[in-house]
Amino acid sequence: MYLSLMRTTTPVPLSFPKVCMTGKLATALLQMVDCGSVEWNCQRGQLRGTKSPAYEVPLVDSKFANKTSECIYRCNNMAKASRDTLYAPLRLPRVYNLLQSLAGGSRDRADFVKRHVLFRSDEKVVDAGCGTGSALEFLPPVKYVGFDPNSGYIHAAQSRYGSRGQFLCGDADSSEVWELVQSADTFLSFGVLHHLTDSQIRKILSLARGCLHQSGRFIFYEPCFSARDDVLGRICMNLDRGGNIKTDQAWRALLSEYFATLEEHIRRPVYWFRYTIQAFICRDPRQL
Repeated sequence: MYLSLMRTTTPVPLSFPKVCMTGKLATALLQMVDCGSVEWNCQRGQLRGTKSPAYEVPLVDSKFANKTSECIYRCNNMAKASRDTLYAPLRLPRVYNLLQSLAGGSRDRADFVKRHVLFRSDEKVVDAGCGTGSALEFLPPVKYVGFDPNSGYIHAAQSRYGSRGQFLCGDADSSEVWELVQSADTFLSFGVLHHLTDSQIRKILSLARGCLHQSGRFIFYEPCFSARDDVLGRICMNLDRGGNIKTDQAWRALLSEYFATLEEHIRRPVYWFRYTIQAFICRDPRQL
């Protein structure tokens, strides 16, 4: 089957496989529009992706559109359920720490901080999605505050690092978290955001923007898809526990909505899994 898709006014001919009525269509659509998820609007005849503008789809049969929509919905739900089941053991603090150690995640984060981020001893540092508090392994003595919605992670962090900082079980919606992180000098987000929905990501960014001093900074460290990804890294990122890894352009555009100055560092390949990591030191929070 062939569909003629138009992006704004420019025709873009695309060819889809004849197995379009199976679950493979969802994969084909994702590959064609290069986006993380697809929304099919049967009434408007539109195909919309999270990383792409809307595409007009003329003269699409309603039965085909309905079948496509159902196919994509089931495929996305199956992928999410399979991912959640596969990575369920990582909710346990010991299993999570073991994987982080084996993958080498903390080592690269420590190297990035050592090379590019300086801290004062009187600095208030907020660690969003702090997990088990492993960032304290490479942070110097600071006024540390960490929060995470996983109570098991927070318990493990308090048991090991309780003398070095404050820990709170909660997320960016929590009034207790908002109160605790006020007047922060530095806001950390180490590999957290790609585990969240777009709405949750924006809540974290809004929290950082609202609680940082005007001279404060937001330290961003996340995997990203880019044109120069390692082949193994691209495969592993597609299988990552977090289902919301974005392109480098998408992360950059999102952060620029909240901060006026972005200092960017691309690191590749990282970990045994050869990820591409996009790191930013974001300054000048934009006014609300």
